Amino acid sequence: MEETLSRPSPFKCNVAHCSSNVGVYYMGSGGAFYNQYYGIKPNGNRGYVNRILFLLHATFIGVFTMCAPLLSAQQCEPSEFIEQHYTRISDSVLVSMALDSLRGCVTEEEGMHWDHAHHLYSPDSLWTVYQFAGESCGAYCNPFYENVIRLPNTVSGKNEFIEDWAVFDFHLDSIIVLVPFQTYLVLGTSGGRPRSFEAVWGSEARVIDLAGDIDISWSFSSTTSSLIPTDHPLCDLHYNRDTRLLTYRYDGYDWDEEGEVLHFFRAEGTWCFDGSTFQLVEDRVQDMEW
Repeated sequence: MEETLSRPSPFKCNVAHCSSNVGVYYMGSGGAFYNQYYGIKPNGNRGYVNRILFLLHATFIGVFTMCAPLLSAQQCEPSEFIEQHYTRISDSVLVSMALDSLRGCVTEEEGMHWDHAHHLYSPDSLWTVYQFAGESCGAYCNPFYENVIRLPNTVSGKNEFIEDWAVFDFHLDSIIVLVPFQTYLVLGTSGGRPRSFEAVWGSEARVIDLAGDIDISWSFSSTTSSLIPTDHPLCDLHYNRDTRLLTYRYDGYDWDEEGEVLHFFRAEGTWCFDGSTFQLVEDRVQDMEW
């Protein structure tokens, strides 16, 4: 099976997702509340309309009851928010609400804003990454990422919540098990604007070792640039789970000390996972003229 990277899609917040957590509430106790408050039975003379009103009112009460305490407490540390509430609501709702709270902690005048959030599980369900993506603007804008990693403590058995700005400084797409409960390949996409006249984008691969702390034992980037003089610069990164081969292909350039482009090239190659890390099997570089 081949793993192919894709560009991220913005995650839109929707507090209405909380209604999925109150199904038992409004079906179990909403009827009694409805009868006492309105003096009308849902199955009485008004039939269909009464039942619709009952569901709408009870759903509103359920959503308010479940979500209001969380929404009222604005927190600027997502790790604290997630640790407090991750057992009470689903992860998709959790990151949405944590993102809303983060957005209240910054203003546009500060030159930064939060864009979207999502979460990703390891296939063995050992650890989870909650990722929050934003953009910081000075002379020009670049993305940034804050992550909260939920990982069980092997000694206490309790979950730890680790804040991270450096291990996953790109958009996460997938987590692949290399060595069960120990070593993982994390794939994602990156991009930015290193200088005013250039944009860069590409794919990222990191090997994460959980034997001790969360450590990067190997990494590789397949990136290209807007300076490449072609309409569609190459930038590919694929992992085959069956052969354990990671193949790459990208268009790049070399420059001199003054920053002037010397020549353009296309790089292609293959890495192979040997049981502990990736070893370079093949690397080809070809000069290109467009």
